[in-house]
Amino acid sequence: RGCWETVAGLDALLTAAADADDPVRDPSIDLVRRLDLLTGRAADGDARTLAALDRTAGWLGVGAGILVNLFDPELLVLGGYFARLGPWIAGPLAASLPDRVFAPAEGGCRVEPSSLGFTAAARGGALEAMGRIFDDPTAVASPRAAAVPAGAPA
Repeated sequence: RGCWETVAGLDALLTAAADADDPVRDPSIDLVRRLDLLTGRAADGDARTLAALDRTAGWLGVGAGILVNLFDPELLVLGGYFARLGPWIAGPLAASLPDRVFAPAEGGCRVEPSSLGFTAAARGGALEAMGRIFDDPTAVASPRAAAVPAGAPA
């Protein structure tokens, strides 16, 4: 109650876009398939789907405006399912930001859908975890070095 997710999250979007018995809202169906159905409807100009996407973009704009005011990013990336919905969400979201940020003319903030898909967070986490190794491969002991007792000839 009162959470941004309740108005801008996936459940809110799917509830607004489809009736309860619609496959788009069936959690037993793979999310990618359900998003394919939703984006197909949007591409076909389905009024209910487009209205749900527009409503979601509006609520994303409310929260994004707060975040842009706090952090002043140059770029806001839509990830996960929002990336799949980018063609319908990114434009309205970006258009709403100038009305919601304190200094829109001072640099602005671009809005773009991620090209990394649903695995973006996992890829980012892996990169962060591996960053030390990439920065300095000698910082990690080799398995052979770990197996040789201290003071023993290598």
